Amino acid sequence: FLGDPQLLREYPCFRDARGLVRASMPVYGVREQLMFPRVHDADAYHFPHYNVPFGLRRPFFVTVHDLIHLLFPEFVASRPKRWLGRHVLLRAVRKALALFTVSERSRRDLVEVLGVAPERVVVVPNAVSETFRPLSPEAMELARSAMDLPQRFLLAVGINKPHKNLRFLVEAFCQWRRRAGSDMRLVLCGPRLEDKGELLATAAEGEVAGHVIVLPYMDHRR
Repeated sequence: FLGDPQLLREYPCFRDARGLVRASMPVYGVREQLMFPRVHDADAYHFPHYNVPFGLRRPFFVTVHDLIHLLFPEFVASRPKRWLGRHVLLRAVRKALALFTVSERSRRDLVEVLGVAPERVVVVPNAVSETFRPLSPEAMELARSAMDLPQRFLLAVGINKPHKNLRFLVEAFCQWRRRAGSDMRLVLCGPRLEDKGELLATAAEGEVAGHVIVLPYMDHRR
């Protein structure tokens, strides 16, 4: 495994891993491209993202999670980032021995948008961390009480990036709740503090202000 050993060992699956190669460098940075460590006895590399170093001469596999920055370029911060992201992705897709992706939707995007041969793409859904496990009723009640959560609620987890469209989720929840006459609540976990006001204001416009709860980001490893 290549990466920052201290950070890798924060994850249970890496704590007992042998053969960690130190590669502490920012993603999408110059160091990543120019100083990527070479493992001379490796038959091939696997990159869990498409930021494959340009100078790599060994065979490799790559995981492409989605094509968000190609399909929705308006969500990418700047034109240079869009150009660089597209260039790096296309090179990785073209040169990889095979591609992994995490959903059937992304597999179709790779085939239809980038013209990748279907037989080169394998769908491997994301695994679930061992920290996600059934809790005892007592533990669940303790967590519910600590976060002041209702007995029944819909949960959406994620940061408020534009393509996550949490505002639309709140609007849809407002309409559904009015039509269904349900007492269900919507809990959003992960939006930044500065986004909380906007999401609650959207709930207020839909007349369900007291039925949308915004929680901060929570580390699932704790």
